[in-house]
Amino acid sequence: MQTQSTPKIVASVNAPYMRLLRLWLAQSAPHMRGDLQVGCMDDASFEQCLALDRVVPSALPQLAISRDSRHSLLVRHMAFFRGFLDAGHDILHTDIDAFWQRSPWPLLDDHPDDIVCSVEYGIPRDLAARWGFVLCVGFYRARSTPATRAFFARWQERLKYHSREQVALNQLLASLDPVWEPVDVGGLQGHRCRVQIEGHGFSVLAVPYQAISRDLPCMSPEAAVAHPYFERPFFTSHVELLEYTVRETGSVNGYIIPQEEMSRVEGLGPRDAASLRALRWRLAASPASGPNWTHLGCLQLRMGDRSGAAASFEQALVHGVGDANTQLALALGLKQLGDSAKAREVLRQVAAHDRLEALISRPAAMALISLGAVWDGLGLGVRSIRRAGVRETARLVPLMIRNKLRGSL
Repeated sequence: MQTQSTPKIVASVNAPYMRLLRLWLAQSAPHMRGDLQVGCMDDASFEQCLALDRVVPSALPQLAISRDSRHSLLVRHMAFFRGFLDAGHDILHTDIDAFWQRSPWPLLDDHPDDIVCSVEYGIPRDLAARWGFVLCVGFYRARSTPATRAFFARWQERLKYHSREQVALNQLLASLDPVWEPVDVGGLQGHRCRVQIEGHGFSVLAVPYQAISRDLPCMSPEAAVAHPYFERPFFTSHVELLEYTVRETGSVNGYIIPQEEMSRVEGLGPRDAASLRALRWRLAASPASGPNWTHLGCLQLRMGDRSGAAASFEQALVHGVGDANTQLALALGLKQLGDSAKAREVLRQVAAHDRLEALISRPAAMALISLGAVWDGLGLGVRSIRRAGVRETARLVPLMIRNKLRGSL
């Protein structure tokens, strides 16, 4: 059934993600209906969005939930999305790393459900085990119905206490006792549930993973939307790789890696093997990329190639690594190689960033202390607590300790 109104395409962004937004537009704009409505989290992103074609920016107001809190950010952009629903507009929400490789509209137009949503298999893990998948909030269409508006109101309320909107969404739906049934979606198997919320019938369609994939574009060229999981330390490297792919081939999936090259390579899984191949392709053409050398070095460490990793990290130091995420990955790689002096130097550069996120500052502070730079580490830790607040710190510290014990830092 054809939708009666064209959904408003909505997204949110802040200044560090403007480079990714431009890349998203280069790939996805040809498939859009109308313009992209962007909720801007800061003045810099608003000013930059004003200069972009097919982008309508809105400056989102600050909320007094907690200073520098992820809770505040999530509630702000949820309020932005609800504004369209409350005004009677359907919405299509897309993360700006969910690249439209072809038109997604056939997946969305033909279904009357209140929400049509992509899936993945990650968090919350208990529901992934129970359902066989979870809803992924990176790409979904929501109709402006009484049921949807009631659901979004409850979802936004939960975000005052959750730091992950995907967890909040899936737990809210689970509280309504859904029963998922298989359904055909373009020849692939999706799932649908029907529940009640505030006296209204509410239907959710989970789109097959093959249609909206969380794999890298080179691994999912047939998907309508490729929404790759960008490992946090290598965010800049992934963006550089995709920018280069678009420039050289015209599409984010234009660089196709043969399936046999994505099989396990010296201890790497298909995803890392694909990244390794793409990094070598990119660096052979243009070696002056500190983030790409860092990413390559960390993959070489996973392969057990310590001499190769050392050479890659040396190149990263020569060419420079500007963003804090990649600097942290470089420092921890050097620490793993036993080069404490260089690791401390890079960690001090990390600590010097003006507004360092808590998720970066915690492992950086712990690494500084473990390398003997005790006062530097304690100073960074104290600054992080002041920025994040006591409640956020109390939530994060146990997580950091758990990850340390698991050896993931």
